[in-house]
Amino acid sequence: LEIFDRDRLRRASAFGLSWESFVIENLLAVAPQGTRSYFYRTYAGAEIDLILEHRKLGRWAIEIKYGAVDSMSRGFHEARKDLKPDRAFVVHSGSECFTVADGIEVTGLREMAELLAATH
Repeated sequence: LEIFDRDRLRRASAFGLSWESFVIENLLAVAPQGTRSYFYRTYAGAEIDLILEHRKLGRWAIEIKYGAVDSMSRGFHEARKDLKPDRAFVVHSGSECFTVADGIEVTGLREMAELLAATH
């Protein structure tokens, strides 16, 4: 892939998928035992990267983005309507935490992992 520096790494075609996998692995490692996890996608394109279900958590919908969180896709909003999660998150590569429209909680990976670990 001729990736010699971080800038090229971030522009690599597989970078987003690699980040998503990294986030999922880390969140599942700290999720309470018995947590059910899955990916949600419909034929019409409604999609959420990670759904977590547990008796203590309820159902959490988690979208994963490496870069800035400007807006959420229509597919994410449609999937939320379908699934009716108790909480909805966007996990990004920074550490800022804030809430956007419709109660979507934006958080960094470390902060999300700490939140999950605290539910044990």
